[in-house]
Amino acid sequence: MVLQRTEGYRRAFPDACMGVLMLQGVQNEGGVSGALEETRRRVAASLRERYGALDRGALRKLPVYREYVRYAKRFDKTYQVLSQLESVAVKGRDVPAVSPLVTAMFLAELETGVLTAGHDLDRLALPLVVAPGAEGEHYHLLGKGVLQAVKPGDVRVADGKGIVGTILHGPDDRTPITDATRNALFLVYGVPGVAPAEIRSHLALLRDHVRLAVPEAVETSLEVLEAR
Repeated sequence: MVLQRTEGYRRAFPDACMGVLMLQGVQNEGGVSGALEETRRRVAASLRERYGALDRGALRKLPVYREYVRYAKRFDKTYQVLSQLESVAVKGRDVPAVSPLVTAMFLAELETGVLTAGHDLDRLALPLVVAPGAEGEHYHLLGKGVLQAVKPGDVRVADGKGIVGTILHGPDDRTPITDATRNALFLVYGVPGVAPAEIRSHLALLRDHVRLAVPEAVETSLEVLEAR
């Protein structure tokens, strides 16, 4: 299996699920155009229509979002995707058109509320091990140029070379999706209250968004690690 849990994770998060989608033969150069660009505009308009009149308190209560908000609150943090939803739906800003793969991921996150990280599969040393963060753990944070301390108790994921991300702080700078990515792995960080079906549906939506830009992308794994 691509995803493995430690016993510590099982004890700390007995009701949480994780998910992974692997796609091979992708292309990520250039901007966002064609069917994916049309979807980017459509999703932004739909979010504004559905949620534009809501305040942050109401957004926090939306299904799925509320589970991540509850998780983040344990650490006195806010849920980053909720802030992005507010930016697009309430403040009228655009969904960022970063690159085909990253934009597809952003769209799926906003539509479902499910937290996802994108990685270059060829830079990963699988399997991915899910565990609670421990005191003294660090990793290099994507785009920040800093060594980030892991919050003890936060969900963290590591491959054979080190930590690749956490819920509270996001992905690392060793394995990100870049213009050169040809094989991608998308990792869903589940929290208690987010059901396996919601994660599976989110990953299928993400896959379909990627295929708007890269129809030849081949799904090699869509795996949901269910709570036990």
